[in-house]
Amino acid sequence: MASSTTSNTPPVQHVAACSLGVSGTTTADGPLDFFIDRSHGMKGFILNLTIKGKGLVFDGENGFDCLPGDMLLFQPKTAHYYGRAPDSPDGHHCWVYFRPRAYWKDWLQWQDVRKGVGRLRLNETLRGEFDRLFASIEQTHNSGRRFAEELAMNLLERLLLRAVEDDPRIIEACQYVTNHLASEVKIEEVARHVCLSPSRLAHLFREQMGTICCAGRRSARHPRQAAAANHPGADRQRRA
Repeated sequence: MASSTTSNTPPVQHVAACSLGVSGTTTADGPLDFFIDRSHGMKGFILNLTIKGKGLVFDGENGFDCLPGDMLLFQPKTAHYYGRAPDSPDGHHCWVYFRPRAYWKDWLQWQDVRKGVGRLRLNETLRGEFDRLFASIEQTHNSGRRFAEELAMNLLERLLLRAVEDDPRIIEACQYVTNHLASEVKIEEVARHVCLSPSRLAHLFREQMGTICCAGRRSARHPRQAAAANHPGADRQRRA
């Protein structure tokens, strides 16, 4: 993500009620490599994906780091304070500013939200796919082609759908249990693997899979646990 301590921000063009405003890439020591500081946020959404290095969002007790594979969604009028972490010599992140289509509403309600900023941690299997989607959005939007914005919006729609189709953390949890069927795996171990607290993992698993998160050999033989292990998302990972 961006770096330095300056509070300047790049200009953002006015956009219509439903449109893709600007998109791009920020790299270390590039022209946009400075801290973004907008106390009142913006009218639209900003989607960020960290590719390399470490970013810092907010400061003090509300601050948190962004690592490669972390995707952030800033809600409208949410304070923006983020950039390349001072201790990170490298940084690379992609971003898109947009005003959503009306029917996207449910796709913009992410599970992990802090001070109006949603965060989704992509596992390694999904990172390449999302990297390519961000690159395609930027290239298409800036191509000058007829209907370039409409085509870019369609790519953004695909990206948002993929982000909420299967929570990567639950897919990863299923895969982890599947890979350790020969041993007794505790939920605390699975939670650490997907960077969640045990209680949060249990809640998300029950919400998205319709069953409790069981670990260990005997529970994995339970039909519903077997269904979790054979979740389409986990199956995509195995094929990958």
